[in-house]
Amino acid sequence: MGILQKIKRKIFQINFERKEVQIDKKIGGLALNKRLETKHQSEGAKDTQSTDYRLLGPIFEKVVLTSKDKFVDVGCGQGRVLSYLLTEKDFKGELVGIELSTEVAVFTKKRFDGYSQVEIINKNAVESIPADGSVFYLFNPFDGTVLKAFLDSFEKTVKNPALLIYAVPVHHTEFDGREKFSLVETFAVKREFMEYDAQIAIYKFDPQL
Repeated sequence: MGILQKIKRKIFQINFERKEVQIDKKIGGLALNKRLETKHQSEGAKDTQSTDYRLLGPIFEKVVLTSKDKFVDVGCGQGRVLSYLLTEKDFKGELVGIELSTEVAVFTKKRFDGYSQVEIINKNAVESIPADGSVFYLFNPFDGTVLKAFLDSFEKTVKNPALLIYAVPVHHTEFDGREKFSLVETFAVKREFMEYDAQIAIYKFDPQL
């Protein structure tokens, strides 16, 4: 990368991060762009990292939510996706965030004080899947072993048809052979000055199969 390209990249990063912070601060008044190291690595959890806003626009152009939906962010971290749906999409349905880290969950609960439609659950996601959820979001929150356990539990717990959005689907092979899940679409989101595109997979779940 040449010097001019490096300068352009730096300017872009500064401007983009400024926009991210502006959106983040609409709820809770704090930026959410710092990566937080997990204390639960031995349990298959990954570090807390907020979804890039450049992914959220394309995702929610594909998946259009209605007020009847119950949206569940599995491994919600500091709640950026929930905030995005509230402030940028004016979502009126129920929002649930599941977060294993007590420290992070406490922070996120405080951010959403006064938002009655938001519930933050501080539990293991495998054991706390809302049976009535209609759209589930996973930003690569855990390793393949835990994802397998999560999907096993999902198949037993969720009672109605649902969508599952798997962003950065590193362990997508865990869906193979599961008759109740069918792949609806995969697509790539291009991000300027990033070395790779972000992959997104959307699955449909049918409990009757």
